[in-house]
Amino acid sequence: MGEVNATIFVENRGPEKGYGYSQWTIDFGKGKEPVVENVTILCAESSQRYMSEEEAVNEAKNRIKVKIEKECLNIPDDKIKWRVEQSD
Repeated sequence: MGEVNATIFVENRGPEKGYGYSQWTIDFGKGKEPVVENVTILCAESSQRYMSEEEAVNEAKNRIKVKIEKECLNIPDDKIKWRVEQSD
């Protein structure tokens, strides 16, 4: 198994709404097209409050990690390459 590449697209929704993530792309490194998922998350589900950029990225990483583990089983963390981009 090679590397898995994951890109998280975060969006600043302003001071009254905080950050969220709108999409992520996961390339499992298996020679298939990357998986693109549109997601709309405004606030942290556990606390129902607006998130900072770091919190939004960490929440997205946790969700993506579950998907990677389902697809790739026990992949070491150093084989997952993360990229964060701003949404348009």
